[in-house]
Amino acid sequence: MLAVARAWREGSVVLAGPSADPDYLVRLHEEPNVHFPGPLPRQEVAALAHAADACLVPHRRLPLTEAMSPLKIYEYLAGGGPVAATDLPPLRGIEGPLELVPPGGDFVAAVRAALARGPMTEAERARFVADNSWSQRTDEILALALDD
Repeated sequence: MLAVARAWREGSVVLAGPSADPDYLVRLHEEPNVHFPGPLPRQEVAALAHAADACLVPHRRLPLTEAMSPLKIYEYLAGGGPVAATDLPPLRGIEGPLELVPPGGDFVAAVRAALARGPMTEAERARFVADNSWSQRTDEILALALDD
């Protein structure tokens, strides 16, 4: 995130939520365009994501993160905006304006690509929401479970 903040001095990088790495936060606090509202209610996160030019989902590569599927990716994409995220196996099948950063990859380049791609059209956003709803997921699971 430090590289992203330095690449967009004229913009703002807003980091909402908790962080498990206080030493890294100290360096980010030194950047004048980085802001830390802290943990926010879900509605405020949605409003913040909607106002953003791009949403970023950086994760360290750990056994836990390699196996998780961050729900915030779906929330951000449901809002229609582009997303740059650490390339985690569960994210590879997601369709939408998602730029994945491979190991050793350049997060700044992924953010540039996400910004260049831009937001989804309203039709694309509506299709993404319909394809990724909990009822759609339930239907897929039931179809697998009931398939003989």
